[in-house]
Amino acid sequence: MDNKRVLVTGGTREIGAAIARRLRLAGATVLTAARTSPNHGDNSFRTLSDD
Repeated sequence: MDNKRVLVTGGTREIGAAIARRLRLAGATVLTAARTSPNHGDNSFRTLSDD
């Protein structure tokens, strides 16, 4: 997935977050879009940038 850009909708919670995380680990640049703020109590957003 190197040099690939991916948009994950619903990427701050549950399945969307898991998909975004796996894509990031595979080397993709991941952009997430969601109705829920990533500051809702878990670290989904931070986890993506820290991986």
